[in-house]
Amino acid sequence: MGPVNSVGTNQYIRRTSRRPQPHSPSDLIGQASAKREPKRPCGEVWGTTCSVLVGPPGWSHDSEQHTLEQRNFATLQSFPPRSLLAQLARDPAVAVRANVAYHRQCPDSSLQQLAKDRSPRVRAAAASNPNIDGSTLTGLAADSEQKVRYKAAGNLNCPPHLLAQLAQDPNTEIRFNVAMNSNTPMESLELLRHDSNQNTRFNVYDKHRGQIPVNWLREASNDPGAGVRWAAASNIRCPRNLLGPLSRDTNGNVRKTVAVHPKCPPGILLTLTTDRDPEVRSAAAARCADPGHLKELSRDTKPVRESVAANPACPPEVLDGLSRDNSVLVRLNVATNFNCPPSVLEQMLLHETEDRIKYAAARNPNLPAAVLAMWQLVH
Repeated sequence: MGPVNSVGTNQYIRRTSRRPQPHSPSDLIGQASAKREPKRPCGEVWGTTCSVLVGPPGWSHDSEQHTLEQRNFATLQSFPPRSLLAQLARDPAVAVRANVAYHRQCPDSSLQQLAKDRSPRVRAAAASNPNIDGSTLTGLAADSEQKVRYKAAGNLNCPPHLLAQLAQDPNTEIRFNVAMNSNTPMESLELLRHDSNQNTRFNVYDKHRGQIPVNWLREASNDPGAGVRWAAASNIRCPRNLLGPLSRDTNGNVRKTVAVHPKCPPGILLTLTTDRDPEVRSAAAARCADPGHLKELSRDTKPVRESVAANPACPPEVLDGLSRDNSVLVRLNVATNFNCPPSVLEQMLLHETEDRIKYAAARNPNLPAAVLAMWQLVH
């Protein structure tokens, strides 16, 4: 294959290392204008590990010599030379500078320069860079443009004192991002959990589950936002005395979350087996240990019957009835249930029409070895 780049006398050099090799500046610029070839097998991906171009020494960036597409292509490479990014940081095109500002390999000096760029798009890209330091984020957190402050609030390098400042921002989306940031201090979370926006309050309880005090969950259980109440019900530290009121919540997802909570008391679980929402009944049926309720639930809707059939506490007589259910998934759950009696497994192995259910019954440890041996001889 001939050279891809027309600059100099570049030749392909075969590389055997799996690690992507660094590209010379002219290689990255020249590859953008090259004609694409058909896909190569894995390990011979174009422009990465199989071959690189070696450019002439002393190459310098010239925005007039290379097209915008070529310069953009160079900034989208995984491992471009830092010297190339430093040169492209002064590119006249906003799109190129924004790509450089967001790039993980962008030099610190160039990143500090781009954080003061005249374009809000470039400054927002710099605020999103995962390698930006806290001192550079200080100016971006006070930027006049909303989208720049929004990106700074979501950056995991943003220090707590800047997040405390952004937590009082008048813009809802910025406060939403602050509530999502794991570096947000407790004082700011205290402020944001009373925010007027439901999604911001949800982020406080959902993203900081192990950090928030337990007494906050009591207020969250009475929050007007269903998402906030769901976050309280799904918290592993939610007290038992809060699960009762939450089990009577108007939102089905909240009641369903209570049903699957590890601390859910048996009495509340039995109550949820008669819930008006079939999804709640299905969640409760998967953990219910009362034989009478499970027998009643075995005549419920298909999702509920599936949960009953998978329940390890399901009585053998109920599993026997479900082994002849018209739903394939119900019968499959019966075949994989470790509480399924040997006689039921034998009948399923001999008379079941679905092969996957037969093989599930054959793998169940409750199936007698003699029956399994005879079935294996036939199959």
